Amino acid sequence: MRHALATLVLGLFCLVPPAGAKDRAVTIGLMVDSPADLPMALRIATALDHQGGLRIVPMAGKGPSQTLTDLVHLEGVDAALLPSDTLAYAVREDLLDVKTSKISYIVKLASRSLVLLARKDVESLAGLAGKRVAVGTTADENFVSARLLLDATQTIVDEAPLSGEAALTGLADGSVDAAFLTADDAAALLGRHKLRGIHIVPLPLPDALAEAFAPALLTADMVPGLLKKSETVETVSSSLILAVFEWPKGSPQSLTTKAFAAALFDALGRGGGAGLNLAASVPGWTRARVAEELLAAPAAIQPVNAEN
Repeated sequence: MRHALATLVLGLFCLVPPAGAKDRAVTIGLMVDSPADLPMALRIATALDHQGGLRIVPMAGKGPSQTLTDLVHLEGVDAALLPSDTLAYAVREDLLDVKTSKISYIVKLASRSLVLLARKDVESLAGLAGKRVAVGTTADENFVSARLLLDATQTIVDEAPLSGEAALTGLADGSVDAAFLTADDAAALLGRHKLRGIHIVPLPLPDALAEAFAPALLTADMVPGLLKKSETVETVSSSLILAVFEWPKGSPQSLTTKAFAAALFDALGRGGGAGLNLAASVPGWTRARVAEELLAAPAAIQPVNAEN
């Protein structure tokens, strides 16, 4: 996933906005849930600058749940990059005071697989019961996924608010028995840690979470040193999506969202989204109406002014 996302980022960065008439500036506040995704927002801003009079303003959020809440309530936040399982978590925790149909997505940008590392005596998710487990904090992407899985399987653990480097350090020194990581973190960090007696725990997709995750496979390049070249381990994955609030059709906000979606689809269609399926569906989410309209009429996928 890291390679695919890097390709997308590079492609967007290399695109040069087409020359055209200078339109009235239309500002889009684009929030990201974590600093790791800020480069993507910056590249999107660069690629779409002045298309149809657009100006994209990237901003840093405070974790997936808060970013989703800010998309609904915070003035100036028009779109958000966040993991797709955030919506299922927000519903379960009663964090939203609007119907889920009011939140939609424009495009799926990448898949995000989850990795559960544990000591050899832990053979399944249920085997974590009573053990010290690094699940991260509410600001970490892996926290939402971990909590959904643990709750769906009614597995009670001693939670450690550790993620990334700190989680692997805890595994190495024995202060935690298991750790949830994103595959991105695993690929970046495992080469720097010598983990003895640690393995990958399979994570089959629970039926109750079919609208939060999709099944996926971990491969050797995703978890360096823990799998042989031909080995795979089942896990679950969410998606990195571009989410928006579903404004009433014809409203000024809806027209702004349409301008943003059209410019983004045009940029991705001109080579910024190599291998990206603009029509890819996302479990548990509804595609934004403006995105559906653009996909139904591919010729319309071009920059438009929000006044049109």
